[in-house]
Amino acid sequence: MSKIAFEEKTIIIQATVDQVISTGTIFKLHKITDILEQNVDTSFQPSEIHSLIRSYASMDTSSIKTFEIEGSNKMIGGSYYFIPNKESIKNVSIQLNRELGS
Repeated sequence: MSKIAFEEKTIIIQATVDQVISTGTIFKLHKITDILEQNVDTSFQPSEIHSLIRSYASMDTSSIKTFEIEGSNKMIGGSYYFIPNKESIKNVSIQLNRELGS
């Protein structure tokens, strides 16, 4: 399976949630989860994806904000790892604190 960039994963997941919400396909979660598992590498378990979709089915996804931690991909021992930029982590942390009112 080929790896896709964070931005593409975000677009795919958000489009999937939008589709589920807009067409009332909440009863087809297993099929949707299977499609995601085949096309997107994620640390979410299928049951977690089901829970997220159920929890956010009534959410207006246009209000979702995303923050990107900059960094680079590095191959270590035959596997690719994302190495985050420390300054970027600090900046995203500040942004999240502002958004969450902390």
